[in-house]
Amino acid sequence: MRMPPVLGLGMLAVVAVLTSHDTAVTARSVHELQITASRYQFEPSTIRVTAGESVRLVLRSRDGVHGFSIPTLKLDAQIPTGGDPVTVEFVAPTAGQYDIVCSEFCGSGHGHMKAVLVVEALGALDSRVPAPDRVGQPPERRMRRPRSSRTRSTTLRCSIGGRSRK
Repeated sequence: MRMPPVLGLGMLAVVAVLTSHDTAVTARSVHELQITASRYQFEPSTIRVTAGESVRLVLRSRDGVHGFSIPTLKLDAQIPTGGDPVTVEFVAPTAGQYDIVCSEFCGSGHGHMKAVLVVEALGALDSRVPAPDRVGQPPERRMRRPRSSRTRSTTLRCSIGGRSRK
């Protein structure tokens, strides 16, 4: 049975609109940040995100091998020499500040190579800094250990407090 041409074109148009809308929504919903590691610092040294949003960090090294670790969130990635990007994806946890450290020994200043992930509550109207009693503290609710996987494309994907997502 043959479909009338007008009906076929109409269905094709609906599929095209739905597909492009879905792609646009997905592309907008990820907060992507570029992070550069160099002896003995991360640039930027403060990373700001909103609780519950999807976050993609693209990590590069300006000099040697470095690590990027957020111990409280059980995230750890190795950043190779040569500027090749490493992508870390996760869903931002509850509001608070999370310490970031270099997890690969990189020289005498290695212990000073630190940064901070600042997660703000959705719709927060404060000064974009968590309350002083929450600085450096893990989230109040008990979180399940996230499942993470490292793929050959040097992408680390995990979801904090939930199922892993690809």
